[in-house]
Amino acid sequence: MAGEERKQGRGCLFYGCLTVIILALIVVGVLGYGLWKAKEYAFQYTDTKPAEFPEANVSPEMLNQTLKKLDAFSTTMNGGKETATLTLTADEINVLINNHKDFEALKGKVYVAFKENTATGKVSIPLDRLLPSRLVKGRYLNGSATLDISARDGQLFIFLTSLEANGKQVPAVFMDKIREVNLAENQNQDPQEAQKLKRIKSLVIKDGTMIAEVQPGS
Repeated sequence: MAGEERKQGRGCLFYGCLTVIILALIVVGVLGYGLWKAKEYAFQYTDTKPAEFPEANVSPEMLNQTLKKLDAFSTTMNGGKETATLTLTADEINVLINNHKDFEALKGKVYVAFKENTATGKVSIPLDRLLPSRLVKGRYLNGSATLDISARDGQLFIFLTSLEANGKQVPAVFMDKIREVNLAENQNQDPQEAQKLKRIKSLVIKDGTMIAEVQPGS
């Protein structure tokens, strides 16, 4: 596959940062643990079948163009002589989720959309992947989240601004605390990840497009 052949040229910085952003959407799944422990919420916020995501009409040309865009970005980034800029639409990110080997664990579980300056995502996660309990077998946490994503001063910031699970707003008792948490804090605190993140000059979502700038570095 073309993506596998090109993988080596892209480097871990791109995959690391993009994966952090995508996985932040799975905070809905992590919340499932808290919702499950709160017994009165368990069945209100879960379902017996996975959610259906919008059909992705992906042509071979679109996939190839997205991969070429990543290659050009990686060549500049790995050259270490000038700032590398990458722009990705939500459709292009969904192409990667559904077709690229590095994101196969997310296929069918995450669907990304951009609206103005925010990222929204739909998730559908089998709870028995998260919780070692026969009580959750066959139940899914289906939800949608809105994220505020940015990077500055070498740190990544991902804040959850709204969250629904099974079509219901998650109670304020959960959301009031969650909104204050930077979902990328573990990456910022990890010495190896922090070293990579220092190269991010900026990361914004603007007019429905994610724009990342990575400055030269080793």
